[in-house]
Amino acid sequence: MPTFLTVPAFFHEPALHQLSLKEALGQTLLIGFEGKEMSAELETLMKKIQPGGVLLLGRNIENQEQTKNLIAKLQGLSRIPMFVAVDQEGGIVSRIWWGEATAQARLENQIEALEVGRERAQHLHALGFNMNLAPVLDSSTFGDYLFARSFQIDPLLSALFAFTLTQGHSQEGVLSVPKHYPGYDTISFNPETSIIPRVKEFPEAEAFSNLFFLSVPPALMLSHVVYEDVDDENPLPLSESGIKKVKEHVGEGVLLMSDDLLSVAFVRQYSPRELGSQALFSGVDILLAAGYPNHKVLGEFYEGLWQKAKKDSVLVERVQDSAKKILELKLALFEWE
Repeated sequence: MPTFLTVPAFFHEPALHQLSLKEALGQTLLIGFEGKEMSAELETLMKKIQPGGVLLLGRNIENQEQTKNLIAKLQGLSRIPMFVAVDQEGGIVSRIWWGEATAQARLENQIEALEVGRERAQHLHALGFNMNLAPVLDSSTFGDYLFARSFQIDPLLSALFAFTLTQGHSQEGVLSVPKHYPGYDTISFNPETSIIPRVKEFPEAEAFSNLFFLSVPPALMLSHVVYEDVDDENPLPLSESGIKKVKEHVGEGVLLMSDDLLSVAFVRQYSPRELGSQALFSGVDILLAAGYPNHKVLGEFYEGLWQKAKKDSVLVERVQDSAKKILELKLALFEWE
């Protein structure tokens, strides 16, 4: 069974020409954690998992100095530069409360969207963030759970504003990850804390389709919905047929990221030990495992995934494929050598 990943020759640092299976597996993980400071417990967790990225939530953020110091210490523990992500959508979901936080629905034109995108990314980059899980391109229908976080305008303008926001981020060295494809349309309740939503048909997702026409993003976050016409049993990130349909729309090169696999809704229905391997088998590249509000479930999630990877050659191949794509994107975006 292969246990090493050969990294493309343009990775100049000799140590990166081979990754152990543990390191390659870590690259597929974007994890959440508890606390606002580096602790012995957090340091042990980071060294054990060796994640490709971390997500800072409200529980991790107090002020500018604390956030910057925490991110620097987290990066200092990783041999391979990490994605450091945050949900800075603007409006009601703005983890960096002192930074740029214009709600998506308040944007009036593309010029403003570009200015907001650049200013927001400048604030994030100065703190050490290099990934923003935004913008939100779900339905703009009043009554949907995500309506207040959406652009609340027609799909064409939504796509134009989203494209311009992402361009503004890119100009300042921050990767913008649109979400949640193909959308939590018609869902009126919180899909993370309630039950896993079910809808009859895979939505047209016009705003996303328009965005893909303008420019397919390097990374895309998926919705956690059972689309019954594609797979009437499994939610999208756990569905091989669902991921196949996604790739028909976005291609093979886009990094597909789950929403939080350790949400209350998912852990209620699935064993954390099985979630990671099922998502990778289905074709997801980046496993978001924040575990909010119970961060301790992350240990069970990782241990199940690691034990499965050590025994399953097919899973090893999936890990290698995703890790290679992730490393290539990191090099391209962050000029890492």
